[in-house]
Amino acid sequence: MVTVITIAYNAKAHIEETLRSVLSQRYAPIEYVVIDGGSTDGTVEIIQRYASRLAHWVTEPDRGISDAFNKGIAASTGQWVNFMNAGDVFEDAHSVAHAMRQADDSTLNLIYGQCRFVHNDGRLLTGVTGLPFSARRLRMKMFIPHQASFHHRQLFVQYGSYSCDYKAAMDYEFLLRAKDQLRVRYVPQPLARMRVGGVSQNNEPRTFAEYRRAQRQHGIGWLESQAYYVYFMAKLRLRGLVRQAGLRSLLGRVRPIDG
Repeated sequence: MVTVITIAYNAKAHIEETLRSVLSQRYAPIEYVVIDGGSTDGTVEIIQRYASRLAHWVTEPDRGISDAFNKGIAASTGQWVNFMNAGDVFEDAHSVAHAMRQADDSTLNLIYGQCRFVHNDGRLLTGVTGLPFSARRLRMKMFIPHQASFHHRQLFVQYGSYSCDYKAAMDYEFLLRAKDQLRVRYVPQPLARMRVGGVSQNNEPRTFAEYRRAQRQHGIGWLESQAYYVYFMAKLRLRGLVRQAGLRSLLGRVRPIDG
């Protein structure tokens, strides 16, 4: 069984698109868990329309993304767990099936693919995130999109839940925590689409600072983590200069976050 967890907060504009994407997957069995943070904008009313097709859903205040993820994990029973936040969708109706075809190896505990970017108005943007796995690359940066990732439940049993000390880089910190025991298979195709403007992108300097903190927490040296931080802050600056110059064609070549 695959458990898909959607977390939401005041996501009325996009929550239904996410719900339909998950519920349209042509794979069985899927267990769908929705964790709402106490929305007041009509999100809850939309979720209620789909309640009969959900394994579990709740609306109540939480302590942020990590806390909501953890509530979803606690409510799940699937062998594999995917996190598809409100506003994000699977690439098509066969995405979960494509991923689970890779689960023939019982030693695997992480399967992931690529993720494409979608503008807030629905336009599909150029570029993808999700690079082939490398333990060395993981030490330097986050390149595994959680929307296109399937975590084996044993990872959470062995390494615990997401840390509420992190507001945006909780998925990277968790993977660094488990880095020595990751058994990974990469799917070289888009499995999901991510709407730009999420927490990690809305405050990228803070996100990069959290990445650096996670690296230091898990034994990556100051010089190595500082090099990562300087590189991506320079990249942010370049993107800002490109915007100011109005060079749209060049801007499209500069990928967000994991480039």
